[in-house]
Amino acid sequence: MILLGEAGNYGDDLILISVLHSISKTFPESKATFLSFGNPIPLEEVRQHISLPRELKRVAPVRDWPWSRALQENFAEADVMIVGGGGLIQTWQHSLKPYQWLRHLPDTPAPVIGVGLGLGPVSKDWVQYFRKHDSPFDVLHVRDRQSQELALDFGWNAEIAADFIDEHFLEQLITPMRPKAPSNSLGVALRAWPGLSAQELASHIESVQAQHEIDVVKFFVLESKAGRGPDVEFTHQVATLLASTATEIHIYTSDNIVDFTQEICSTRIAISMKLHSSAVWGYLGVPMYPIVYAPKISSYFGVPYTGLSVFKETVDPAPHSDYPRSEDALTQALNTLGSISAPVQRTTFTPASRLRFQLKGLVIDGTNKIRRSLRRR
Repeated sequence: MILLGEAGNYGDDLILISVLHSISKTFPESKATFLSFGNPIPLEEVRQHISLPRELKRVAPVRDWPWSRALQENFAEADVMIVGGGGLIQTWQHSLKPYQWLRHLPDTPAPVIGVGLGLGPVSKDWVQYFRKHDSPFDVLHVRDRQSQELALDFGWNAEIAADFIDEHFLEQLITPMRPKAPSNSLGVALRAWPGLSAQELASHIESVQAQHEIDVVKFFVLESKAGRGPDVEFTHQVATLLASTATEIHIYTSDNIVDFTQEICSTRIAISMKLHSSAVWGYLGVPMYPIVYAPKISSYFGVPYTGLSVFKETVDPAPHSDYPRSEDALTQALNTLGSISAPVQRTTFTPASRLRFQLKGLVIDGTNKIRRSLRRR
Protein backbone atom coordinates (compact mmCIF):
# COMPACT_ATOMS: atom_id res chain seq x y z
CA MET A 1 0.00 0.00 0.00
CA ILE A 2 1.42 3.33 -1.13
CA LEU A 3 -0.33 6.22 0.61
CA LEU A 4 0.42 9.03 3.05
CA GLY A 5 -0.17 7.05 6.25
CA GLU A 6 1.22 7.69 9.71
CA ALA A 7 2.57 11.12 8.77
CA GLY A 8 0.76 13.00 11.54
CA ASN A 9 -2.33 13.88 9.49
CA TYR A 10 -5.73 12.80 10.85
CA GLY A 11 -7.45 12.64 7.47
CA ASP A 12 -4.68 10.62 5.83
CA ASP A 13 -4.67 8.20 8.77
CA LEU A 14 -8.43 7.73 8.46
CA ILE A 15 -7.87 6.90 4.78
CA LEU A 16 -5.19 4.36 5.76
CA ILE A 17 -7.62 2.69 8.18
CA SER A 18 -10.37 2.69 5.54
CA VAL A 19 -8.12 0.99 2.97
CA LEU A 20 -6.96 -1.58 5.53
CA HIS A 21 -10.58 -2.23 6.47
CA SER A 22 -11.53 -2.74 2.81
CA ILE A 23 -8.74 -5.29 2.43
CA SER A 24 -9.79 -7.14 5.58
CA LYS A 25 -13.36 -7.53 4.35
CA THR A 26 -12.17 -9.17 1.12
CA PHE A 27 -9.10 -11.02 2.40
CA PRO A 28 -9.34 -11.23 6.23
CA GLU A 29 -6.27 -13.47 6.49
CA SER A 30 -4.10 -11.25 4.30
CA LYS A 31 -0.84 -9.50 5.10
CA ALA A 32 -0.84 -5.77 4.38
CA THR A 33 2.45 -3.93 3.98
CA PHE A 34 2.20 -0.15 3.94
CA LEU A 35 4.37 2.93 3.86
CA SER A 36 4.72 4.55 7.27
CA PHE A 37 6.11 8.04 7.79
CA GLY A 38 7.17 7.69 11.40
CA ASN A 39 4.06 8.61 13.40
CA PRO A 40 2.50 5.21 14.14
CA ILE A 41 -1.20 4.74 14.78
CA PRO A 42 -2.06 2.29 17.61
CA LEU A 43 -3.49 -0.18 15.11
CA GLU A 44 -4.16 -2.89 17.68
CA GLU A 45 -6.33 -0.40 19.58
CA VAL A 46 -8.06 0.58 16.34
CA ARG A 47 -8.63 -3.13 15.60
CA GLN A 48 -10.91 -3.27 18.66
CA HIS A 49 -13.32 -0.95 16.83
CA ILE A 50 -13.03 -1.94 13.14
CA SER A 51 -11.66 -4.98 11.30
CA LEU A 52 -8.13 -4.88 9.87
CA PRO A 53 -6.04 -7.48 8.00
CA ARG A 54 -4.58 -10.27 10.13
CA GLU A 55 -0.96 -9.21 9.66
CA LEU A 56 0.26 -5.63 9.29
CA LYS A 57 3.77 -4.54 8.35
CA ARG A 58 5.17 -1.03 8.20
CA VAL A 59 7.97 -0.05 5.83
CA ALA A 60 9.69 3.31 5.96
CA PRO A 61 10.71 5.30 2.89
CA VAL A 62 14.49 5.43 2.58
CA ARG A 63 16.90 7.65 0.66
CA ASP A 64 16.52 7.05 -3.07
CA TRP A 65 20.19 6.92 -4.00
CA PRO A 66 21.20 6.69 -7.68
CA TRP A 67 21.05 3.10 -8.98
CA SER A 68 19.32 2.03 -5.75
CA ARG A 69 16.29 -0.31 -5.86
CA ALA A 70 15.61 -0.32 -2.11
CA LEU A 71 12.22 1.36 -2.43
CA GLN A 72 10.88 -1.15 -4.96
CA GLU A 73 12.20 -4.05 -2.90
CA ASN A 74 9.88 -3.05 -0.03
CA PHE A 75 6.96 -4.37 -2.07
CA ALA A 76 8.68 -6.93 -4.31
CA GLU A 77 6.67 -9.83 -2.86
CA ALA A 78 3.26 -8.12 -3.04
CA ASP A 79 0.44 -9.90 -4.89
CA VAL A 80 -1.33 -6.58 -5.49
CA MET A 81 -0.37 -2.92 -5.05
CA ILE A 82 -2.78 -0.21 -3.86
CA VAL A 83 -1.99 3.46 -4.41
CA GLY A 84 -4.54 5.77 -2.91
CA GLY A 85 -5.95 8.49 -0.81
CA GLY A 86 -5.34 12.16 -1.46
CA GLY A 87 -3.51 14.37 -3.92
CA LEU A 88 -0.37 12.34 -4.56
CA ILE A 89 0.10 13.02 -8.28
CA GLN A 90 0.81 16.77 -8.26
CA THR A 91 3.74 19.18 -8.51
CA TRP A 92 2.59 22.19 -6.48
CA GLN A 93 4.49 20.93 -3.40
CA HIS A 94 7.55 19.50 -5.16
CA SER A 95 8.51 19.22 -8.83
CA LEU A 96 9.28 15.50 -8.40
CA LYS A 97 6.22 14.57 -6.33
CA PRO A 98 4.75 12.17 -8.97
CA TYR A 99 8.06 10.28 -9.11
CA GLN A 100 8.41 10.30 -5.32
CA TRP A 101 5.19 8.30 -5.02
CA LEU A 102 5.27 6.09 -8.10
CA ARG A 103 8.92 5.10 -7.58
CA HIS A 104 7.74 2.68 -4.87
CA LEU A 105 6.01 0.44 -7.41
CA PRO A 106 8.02 -2.76 -7.85
CA ASP A 107 9.09 -4.04 -11.26
CA THR A 108 6.82 -7.07 -10.96
CA PRO A 109 3.59 -8.13 -12.69
CA ALA A 110 1.54 -7.47 -9.52
CA PRO A 111 -1.64 -5.52 -10.46
CA VAL A 112 -1.67 -1.87 -9.38
CA ILE A 113 -4.97 -0.40 -8.17
CA GLY A 114 -5.24 3.37 -7.81
CA VAL A 115 -8.24 4.52 -5.76
CA GLY A 116 -9.34 7.77 -4.13
CA LEU A 117 -6.53 9.64 -5.86
CA GLY A 118 -6.43 13.33 -6.60
CA LEU A 119 -4.46 14.36 -9.67
CA GLY A 120 -3.03 17.81 -10.38
CA PRO A 121 -1.96 20.38 -10.77
CA VAL A 122 1.08 19.01 -12.57
CA SER A 123 3.76 20.77 -14.61
CA LYS A 124 3.86 20.67 -18.39
CA ASP A 125 6.96 18.47 -18.21
CA TRP A 126 5.06 15.80 -16.30
CA VAL A 127 2.06 16.01 -18.61
CA GLN A 128 4.36 15.34 -21.55
CA TYR A 129 6.14 12.56 -19.67
CA PHE A 130 2.97 10.69 -18.75
CA ARG A 131 1.62 11.02 -22.30
CA LYS A 132 4.70 9.19 -23.59
CA HIS A 133 4.55 6.29 -21.09
CA ASP A 134 2.08 3.61 -20.10
CA SER A 135 -0.24 4.19 -17.18
CA PRO A 136 1.22 2.90 -13.89
CA PHE A 137 -2.29 1.71 -12.92
CA ASP A 138 -4.17 -1.36 -14.06
CA VAL A 139 -7.35 -0.04 -12.38
CA LEU A 140 -7.76 3.64 -11.50
CA HIS A 141 -10.51 5.48 -9.61
CA VAL A 142 -9.89 9.18 -8.97
CA ARG A 143 -11.77 11.41 -6.56
CA ASP A 144 -13.18 14.14 -8.82
CA ARG A 145 -13.96 15.20 -12.38
CA GLN A 146 -10.85 17.39 -12.72
CA SER A 147 -8.61 14.45 -11.80
CA GLN A 148 -10.39 12.23 -14.30
CA GLU A 149 -9.96 14.78 -17.10
CA LEU A 150 -6.24 15.04 -16.34
CA ALA A 151 -5.86 11.24 -16.25
CA LEU A 152 -7.57 10.92 -19.61
CA ASP A 153 -5.24 13.61 -20.97
CA PHE A 154 -2.32 11.43 -19.86
CA GLY A 155 -3.88 8.51 -21.73
CA TRP A 156 -4.90 6.69 -18.53
CA ASN A 157 -8.27 4.99 -18.17
CA ALA A 158 -9.94 6.42 -15.05
CA GLU A 159 -13.30 6.30 -13.29
CA ILE A 160 -14.49 8.50 -10.42
CA ALA A 161 -15.15 7.27 -6.89
CA ALA A 162 -16.19 9.35 -3.88
CA ASP A 163 -13.85 10.00 -0.94
CA PHE A 164 -12.97 7.10 1.38
CA ILE A 165 -14.08 9.04 4.47
CA ASP A 166 -17.84 9.00 4.02
CA GLU A 167 -20.80 8.37 6.31
CA HIS A 168 -20.72 4.59 5.80
CA PHE A 169 -17.09 4.30 6.89
CA LEU A 170 -17.48 6.77 9.76
CA GLU A 171 -20.47 4.84 11.08
CA GLN A 172 -18.38 1.65 11.14
CA LEU A 173 -15.49 3.45 12.85
CA ILE A 174 -17.20 5.80 15.28
CA THR A 175 -20.19 3.81 16.58
CA PRO A 176 -18.05 1.14 18.33
CA MET A 177 -15.93 3.90 19.90
CA ARG A 178 -18.94 5.12 21.90
CA PRO A 179 -18.11 8.81 21.48
CA LYS A 180 -18.80 11.33 24.19
CA ALA A 181 -22.20 12.96 24.33
CA PRO A 182 -22.16 16.45 22.78
CA SER A 183 -21.36 19.21 25.26
CA ASN A 184 -22.22 22.88 24.93
CA SER A 185 -19.03 23.47 22.98
CA LEU A 186 -17.91 24.97 19.70
CA GLY A 187 -15.48 22.83 17.70
CA VAL A 188 -12.92 24.72 15.59
CA ALA A 189 -10.58 23.07 13.07
CA LEU A 190 -8.13 25.47 11.38
CA ARG A 191 -4.99 25.42 9.30
CA ALA A 192 -2.41 28.12 8.68
CA TRP A 193 -3.11 29.70 5.31
CA PRO A 194 -1.83 32.81 3.47
CA GLY A 195 -4.21 35.72 3.92
CA LEU A 196 -6.04 34.17 6.87
CA SER A 197 -5.95 36.58 9.80
CA ALA A 198 -5.81 35.25 13.36
CA GLN A 199 -7.60 38.38 14.61
CA GLU A 200 -10.37 38.00 12.02
CA LEU A 201 -10.84 34.36 13.00
CA ALA A 202 -10.92 35.21 16.71
CA SER A 203 -13.67 37.77 16.07
CA HIS A 204 -15.60 35.23 13.99
CA ILE A 205 -15.31 32.60 16.71
CA GLU A 206 -16.49 35.04 19.38
CA SER A 207 -19.47 35.99 17.21
CA VAL A 208 -20.51 32.35 16.71
CA GLN A 209 -19.95 31.63 20.39
CA ALA A 210 -22.19 34.51 21.47
CA GLN A 211 -24.88 33.63 18.93
CA HIS A 212 -25.14 30.05 20.19
CA GLU A 213 -24.36 30.78 23.88
CA ILE A 214 -21.41 28.40 23.87
CA ASP A 215 -19.61 27.53 27.14
CA VAL A 216 -16.25 26.35 25.75
CA VAL A 217 -14.37 26.52 22.45
CA LYS A 218 -12.56 23.29 21.52
CA PHE A 219 -9.80 23.67 18.95
CA PHE A 220 -8.81 20.57 16.96
CA VAL A 221 -5.47 20.50 15.13
CA LEU A 222 -5.67 17.69 12.57
CA GLU A 223 -2.05 17.80 11.43
CA SER A 224 1.16 17.96 13.44
CA LYS A 225 4.60 16.46 13.74
CA ALA A 226 4.84 15.14 17.30
CA GLY A 227 2.55 17.94 18.46
CA ARG A 228 4.36 20.70 16.58
CA GLY A 229 3.93 22.48 13.27
CA PRO A 230 2.46 25.57 11.59
CA ASP A 231 -1.17 24.58 12.23
CA VAL A 232 -0.40 24.10 15.95
CA GLU A 233 1.25 27.52 16.17
CA PHE A 234 -1.57 29.24 14.28
CA THR A 235 -4.25 27.61 16.43
CA HIS A 236 -2.49 28.73 19.63
CA GLN A 237 -2.25 32.22 18.17
CA VAL A 238 -6.00 32.36 17.54
CA ALA A 239 -6.82 30.83 20.94
CA THR A 240 -4.79 33.43 22.84
CA LEU A 241 -6.90 36.17 21.25
CA LEU A 242 -10.04 34.76 22.90
CA ALA A 243 -9.24 36.41 26.23
CA SER A 244 -12.65 35.97 27.88
CA THR A 245 -13.39 32.51 26.52
CA ALA A 246 -12.76 29.06 28.01
CA THR A 247 -10.73 27.11 25.46
CA GLU A 248 -9.28 23.65 24.93
CA ILE A 249 -6.73 22.66 22.28
CA HIS A 250 -6.67 19.04 21.09
CA ILE A 251 -3.70 18.19 18.86
CA TYR A 252 -3.66 15.08 16.71
CA THR A 253 -0.46 13.08 17.20
CA SER A 254 -1.38 9.73 15.55
CA ASP A 255 -1.02 7.75 18.78
CA ASN A 256 -4.21 9.42 20.10
CA ILE A 257 -6.46 8.66 17.12
CA VAL A 258 -9.20 7.00 19.20
CA ASP A 259 -9.29 9.68 21.92
CA PHE A 260 -9.07 12.44 19.32
CA THR A 261 -12.01 10.98 17.38
CA GLN A 262 -14.09 10.62 20.54
CA GLU A 263 -13.33 14.23 21.50
CA ILE A 264 -14.11 15.72 18.08
CA CYS A 265 -17.51 14.03 18.29
CA SER A 266 -18.38 15.93 21.47
CA THR A 267 -19.11 19.37 19.97
CA ARG A 268 -22.51 20.95 19.30
CA ILE A 269 -21.52 23.55 16.67
CA ALA A 270 -18.41 23.76 14.49
CA ILE A 271 -16.23 26.09 12.45
CA SER A 272 -14.44 23.83 10.01
CA MET A 273 -11.61 24.50 7.60
CA LYS A 274 -10.39 20.91 7.24
CA LEU A 275 -12.00 18.35 4.95
CA HIS A 276 -12.05 15.43 7.35
CA SER A 277 -13.18 17.39 10.40
CA SER A 278 -16.04 18.48 8.13
CA ALA A 279 -16.67 14.84 7.20
CA VAL A 280 -16.89 13.76 10.86
CA TRP A 281 -19.09 16.67 11.90
CA GLY A 282 -21.20 16.23 8.76
CA TYR A 283 -21.78 12.57 9.60
CA LEU A 284 -22.86 13.56 13.13
CA GLY A 285 -25.19 16.30 11.83
CA VAL A 286 -23.27 19.09 13.58
CA PRO A 287 -24.10 22.53 12.09
CA MET A 288 -20.95 23.97 10.48
CA TYR A 289 -19.58 27.37 9.54
CA PRO A 290 -17.15 26.49 6.72
CA ILE A 291 -13.87 28.19 5.96
CA VAL A 292 -13.09 27.43 2.32
CA TYR A 293 -9.45 27.56 1.21
CA ALA A 294 -9.37 24.95 -1.57
CA PRO A 295 -11.74 23.42 -4.15
CA LYS A 296 -12.08 20.19 -2.14
CA ILE A 297 -13.70 22.14 0.73
CA SER A 298 -16.07 24.05 -1.55
CA SER A 299 -16.99 20.75 -3.23
CA TYR A 300 -17.79 19.12 0.11
CA PHE A 301 -20.20 21.94 0.97
CA GLY A 302 -21.49 22.38 -2.59
CA VAL A 303 -20.54 26.06 -2.84
CA PRO A 304 -18.62 27.82 -5.65
CA TYR A 305 -14.88 28.13 -5.12
CA THR A 306 -13.90 31.80 -5.13
CA GLY A 307 -10.69 31.63 -3.10
CA LEU A 308 -10.38 31.96 0.66
CA SER A 309 -13.85 32.48 2.20
CA VAL A 310 -14.98 32.59 5.83
CA PHE A 311 -18.71 31.82 5.96
CA LYS A 312 -20.79 33.76 8.50
CA GLU A 313 -23.73 31.35 8.22
CA THR A 314 -23.95 27.59 8.60
CA VAL A 315 -23.81 25.53 5.41
CA ASP A 316 -24.97 21.94 5.02
CA PRO A 317 -22.74 19.40 3.27
CA ALA A 318 -23.56 18.86 -0.39
CA PRO A 319 -25.90 15.94 -1.20
CA HIS A 320 -24.26 12.59 -1.79
CA SER A 321 -22.82 12.16 -5.26
CA ASP A 322 -23.91 9.40 -7.60
CA TYR A 323 -20.33 8.15 -7.87
CA PRO A 324 -19.46 4.81 -6.28
CA ARG A 325 -17.72 4.82 -2.92
CA SER A 326 -13.93 4.43 -2.96
CA GLU A 327 -14.22 1.54 -0.51
CA ASP A 328 -16.68 -0.24 -2.83
CA ALA A 329 -14.49 0.45 -5.87
CA LEU A 330 -11.49 -1.04 -4.08
CA THR A 331 -13.46 -4.07 -2.88
CA GLN A 332 -14.71 -4.72 -6.41
CA ALA A 333 -11.18 -4.48 -7.81
CA LEU A 334 -9.85 -6.85 -5.15
CA ASN A 335 -12.63 -9.33 -5.89
CA THR A 336 -11.76 -9.36 -9.60
CA LEU A 337 -7.98 -9.60 -9.35
CA GLY A 338 -7.95 -12.68 -11.56
CA SER A 339 -9.36 -10.70 -14.47
CA ILE A 340 -6.78 -7.89 -14.21
CA SER A 341 -4.10 -8.41 -16.82
CA ALA A 342 -1.03 -6.64 -15.45
CA PRO A 343 2.04 -6.08 -17.64
CA VAL A 344 5.09 -8.23 -17.05
CA GLN A 345 7.28 -5.12 -17.20
CA ARG A 346 6.02 -1.59 -16.47
CA THR A 347 7.50 1.23 -18.48
CA THR A 348 6.39 4.18 -16.34
CA PHE A 349 10.02 4.59 -15.34
CA THR A 350 12.76 3.07 -17.45
CA PRO A 351 16.16 2.48 -15.76
CA ALA A 352 17.46 5.62 -17.49
CA SER A 353 14.53 7.84 -16.46
CA ARG A 354 14.63 6.49 -12.90
CA LEU A 355 18.35 7.37 -12.64
CA ARG A 356 17.64 10.84 -14.05
CA PHE A 357 14.96 11.48 -11.41
CA GLN A 358 17.19 10.13 -8.64
CA LEU A 359 20.01 12.50 -9.60
CA LYS A 360 17.64 15.43 -9.96
CA GLY A 361 16.17 14.69 -6.53
CA LEU A 362 19.62 14.77 -4.94
CA VAL A 363 20.33 18.16 -6.52
CA ILE A 364 16.99 19.63 -5.37
CA ASP A 365 17.33 18.26 -1.84
CA GLY A 366 20.93 19.48 -1.59
CA THR A 367 19.99 22.96 -2.80
CA ASN A 368 17.09 23.20 -0.32
CA LYS A 369 19.36 22.06 2.52
CA ILE A 370 21.88 24.81 1.71
CA ARG A 371 19.12 27.42 1.57
CA ARG A 372 17.76 26.37 4.96
CA SER A 373 21.26 26.50 6.43
CA LEU A 374 21.82 30.02 5.10
CA ARG A 375 18.47 31.23 6.47
CA ARG A 376 19.43 30.05 9.97
CA ARG A 377 22.62 32.12 9.96
